[in-house]
Amino acid sequence: MKKTYIILFGAALLLGSCTRNPEIGEPTPPHASSGLVIKASCTPATRTDIIEGKSTWEVGDRITVVYDGTAYVYTATEAGATTTFASDTGITAYDPSKPLTAYYPVTTVEGTVAVEPQRTITLQGTEQTNTACAPLVGTPLDKNLAEGALHVSFRNIFSVIELRIDAGELDSPAQSLAVEPASQEDFDGYLTFTGTVDPSTLALTPAPGGTGSKLTLHFPDNADLTRPQTIKFPVGRFISEAGLKLTLTTTDGRTYTKNIYKSGIRTYNEKNGIFSARHFAKALYAFASPGGIETADDLIEFAAAVNAGESLAPWQDERGFVVLLNDIDMTGIETWTPIGDAVCPLTGTNALTIESGRPFTGFFDGQGHSIRNFHMVCDNSTPNRAWGFFGALGPGAVVENLVFDASCSLAVKASKGTDCGILAGVVYDATVRNIVNNAPMSFDGSAGNVRMTMGMVGLAFASKGVVLDRLTNEAALTSEDGGNTGNGATAYTSAASAGSAPTSPVRPTP
Repeated sequence: MKKTYIILFGAALLLGSCTRNPEIGEPTPPHASSGLVIKASCTPATRTDIIEGKSTWEVGDRITVVYDGTAYVYTATEAGATTTFASDTGITAYDPSKPLTAYYPVTTVEGTVAVEPQRTITLQGTEQTNTACAPLVGTPLDKNLAEGALHVSFRNIFSVIELRIDAGELDSPAQSLAVEPASQEDFDGYLTFTGTVDPSTLALTPAPGGTGSKLTLHFPDNADLTRPQTIKFPVGRFISEAGLKLTLTTTDGRTYTKNIYKSGIRTYNEKNGIFSARHFAKALYAFASPGGIETADDLIEFAAAVNAGESLAPWQDERGFVVLLNDIDMTGIETWTPIGDAVCPLTGTNALTIESGRPFTGFFDGQGHSIRNFHMVCDNSTPNRAWGFFGALGPGAVVENLVFDASCSLAVKASKGTDCGILAGVVYDATVRNIVNNAPMSFDGSAGNVRMTMGMVGLAFASKGVVLDRLTNEAALTSEDGGNTGNGATAYTSAASAGSAPTSPVRPTP
């Protein structure tokens, strides 16, 4: 599996900039204003260091000025931190006793502001060509009308996230970047918003259904993220104790995920009913594309690496967990060597030993994905071999959040003593939790008078402790007579999650 890297350099949640590219085509010189001229400036707090501190209005930027219940569109005549907005159909007579509010970008007479759930961005060189476009609200300064020009100061309604992204050598171009809470349970507020704002307090009133907890940035066709790019986007008001999750999707459908602000993030301040956007800055983020298992070929390569004692890094995420990134379709896989292929004899003193092979001792998270069309046939002829999707899980191993689809099956036709499970043959001082099996299991082996087990887990053995938590079997276990002929027995079948367990302490959890 090709190793991919996505790096966030100096990811920062910043107050929105007044830097804006024109929202219209090539700007034409505006007509001379027939009435009031708006002198617009950004407060120092607004002009946060988004592009090396160079925050400016651009020629052609447009604002809506709502005065006395009527909306007027004004256009910037020059670039700079302070600019002049003019309109040939603007306000002809201004009375300071009547309310006036200005909005960027242009809006309706109701003053609707928004952080859109989706937006398309374009990139040029190493910068985003259309900047954050975070909504701003402007109100007149007291007693500042002079020579037909009204001075208006703009403030941020929402915060802006700035990310420095380097996607490395992706197999296909970047398509989109989704932003959502890392944990819904630790999230309060919203990432997207449509509604109105109180210009004096910046308090927000959402429209019906006007808030959401996910936003998506779409990249143009063939966007080049193989070199560092800076992107900026506004976000709503929220508190997320677990931070945010970013998911980059490429045109071939692959996803690369990274959590940021893991220690928690709050995007606004509020004091006595007055709101303001917060300023956050983070140090270097290493956003490596998570390794993981995406295909049946990946799964086979991972199993081979475990059994050979090789590095598992290509299949591990940022936590060091081996993860499934998709449902895995095993159609066409006719032979299988278990993950953690090991021989584990249980002695007469009730002690388990690893005689040969390598148990899996890492952390495997199926992330709720399913194994499909996997027809495992255990025809083991090696005494005491552990056999299943996993052979042996050794001390400290954790396997969780995995589903075996009804299209799978397990057939045990072993001729020697075997511990066999659809999930694992042997669980030795390890943890297995949240596993669902819908695959039928059948036993037709013959090994004389030796132990043979079958179940979701064949044998659970604890010297320090085993955890079996939420193992759900929804499928049939069947057996043909004659599997065990010792002491006059004809067969033994256990229709349980664990086929057999020794007398050493096992700690099942509810």
